[in-house]
Amino acid sequence: MMKKYTTILFDLDDTLLDFVSAEKKTLRYIHQEYYSNYEFENFLKTYQTINNNLWEQVGSGHGSILPRDVRYRRFIDLHATLKTDLNHEIVAHSFENYLGVNTDWIDGVEKVIDLLAGKGYRLGIITNGLTSVQYLKYKTNLLHQWFECFVVSDEVGVAKPGREIFEIAFAQMNLKDQDVAQILYVGDSLASDGYGAKNAGIDFAFINRKKLAVENHDLQIHFNLDTVADLSSLL
Repeated sequence: MMKKYTTILFDLDDTLLDFVSAEKKTLRYIHQEYYSNYEFENFLKTYQTINNNLWEQVGSGHGSILPRDVRYRRFIDLHATLKTDLNHEIVAHSFENYLGVNTDWIDGVEKVIDLLAGKGYRLGIITNGLTSVQYLKYKTNLLHQWFECFVVSDEVGVAKPGREIFEIAFAQMNLKDQDVAQILYVGDSLASDGYGAKNAGIDFAFINRKKLAVENHDLQIHFNLDTVADLSSLL
């Protein structure tokens, strides 16, 4: 089944790397460092509401924002809500540095990536995120060993689900129009990854960690998987 593909492109966070766990550790760290006067659960809920709302606007079409807009805005809004005069730039830099070096592989995924590379598949990454944070993850997890391209929305100025960011990856890997049918994109978000793959005209493998019902979805989902590690059963 997988033999039709020669190139596999991946999302990064919560597809290859365990962003959810890393973010929880990071939020506990910055809470202890900067927000210990606030009850943790209230701080967490407030931050997540603000942050999620901003990220939903990234690449969402007319009036959408870029990851660089989220970088400070989430802490400016958080501090306004909590009524604190903390320096948002200092907190943001601390958050990014801790997050960047504390994001690890999802269980079983590194082994499968190594297997795919060993089988001769060309591999790349397309991620919506902040350049500084994503490159820290890239270096910490030695991703250069397996991936030919690493395209970060903040760095290139366009984001998923737009077709443009995929075209940048195609160009970096010297992929031509005739190669499109042999490209698979793997990601955990229907909104950015699923529609991104659709806009780029390539097949989509959905990492359905939340076990969403997708049978009647308007997207064509070629593979519905619990984890990237499940790709090994398709080889």
